[in-house]
Amino acid sequence: TGKVDSLQMSNYLFKSTDNGHTWALVAYLPYYPPSEKEATWEGYNENDIGFAPDGSLIRLIRTHVIYAKQAWEPMLITRSVDGGKTWSEPEEFDFTGVWPALLTLKCGVTLATYGRPGLFLRATADPACKAWEDPIELIHSNRQPNKPGSVVNMATCSYTDLIPIDDHTAGLAYSDFTIPDENGIPRKTMMFRTI
Repeated sequence: TGKVDSLQMSNYLFKSTDNGHTWALVAYLPYYPPSEKEATWEGYNENDIGFAPDGSLIRLIRTHVIYAKQAWEPMLITRSVDGGKTWSEPEEFDFTGVWPALLTLKCGVTLATYGRPGLFLRATADPACKAWEDPIELIHSNRQPNKPGSVVNMATCSYTDLIPIDDHTAGLAYSDFTIPDENGIPRKTMMFRTI
């Protein structure tokens, strides 16, 4: 129920206080294209919310879905200082990003992984997660914005997950399409590495 005020996809944040039996809407983040170019985006897609060391929330948001249009669109970041009720205006975090993953380690470092094309890792020791280090490219792929082509040509689907190993170490799960099998043929392979 309610008025639909955006034709593109938007983000909703729900909260449960009874182990998932019931849910209440905490925040709605509608997509309003800020320019004519961005009006072609499909809106907000996959996102992840992380808890910054200063107590605020950070959210990375994918803005791209259809590869027939273009190979990538920017990953956005937004912040909340009131438990997720309100969010700052989304800003560009990087030039691309699907299926973002966020993790804050007990040592105070926050990590972000995302990509396509390629796979990237960024880190920050800023308690508010406002100042980030430059991205580290973990998997390189041939970037051709005018020829999106198949995801297979991008070396990885860039869907990742991060888990804490100890106070200073994270585990990263990801895919790599270039790992040769016993016959030397590249195959999609699930990988795990520590950071």
